[in-house]
Amino acid sequence: MISYELKPVVDGNIADEIEIFVDVDGIDRIIAQLNSLKEGRTDHLHMMSQSWGDGELAGQVVHAGNTSISHVKIYKVV
Repeated sequence: MISYELKPVVDGNIADEIEIFVDVDGIDRIIAQLNSLKEGRTDHLHMMSQSWGDGELAGQVVHAGNTSISHVKIYKVV
């Protein structure tokens, strides 16, 4: 399980924190994807909820009050 979540706005401030929740399988999947990026097999990664694509992300919040993020894209920069 992998869940990227945006923390709620507090006291009118802009929401600028993301919380990531993972189980052991989720950690393994993230490591495998990052290794693919590191080894140059791709120049970016996508992680999406079922409603957006492959279902890599849980698509539901783990921490009450957070907002689930449906698409995370990670780019390799040189």
